[in-house]
Amino acid sequence: MSDKIQAVFGQFAVDLGDGPVLFKTEAEATTALSVYENGAEQRQLAADYCAHAGIPADSKNAKGKANVITAFLVWVDAGQPGPVDAPAEETAEEDEGETTF
Repeated sequence: MSDKIQAVFGQFAVDLGDGPVLFKTEAEATTALSVYENGAEQRQLAADYCAHAGIPADSKNAKGKANVITAFLVWVDAGQPGPVDAPAEETAEEDEGETTF
């Protein structure tokens, strides 16, 4: 665990500038800290890649690719946490015996 993330009452607290914010998992806290500390740099790297690839900066294609690249950089910076748990609603539906083929 990062020294910037503290376990508090079964949750994880991290200071994101306006005071501490609590997260349910350490992975969520680590991801939020990555965005807070490195978000501008990550967005710039994504924009630089799109420019390198010849994708016009104001196009929807560039914005979509930049979002995916930025999300990837955040994931790497956060230590490549495992998959995010499914929302409670989806889990409840699966428990009711609904089967999808």
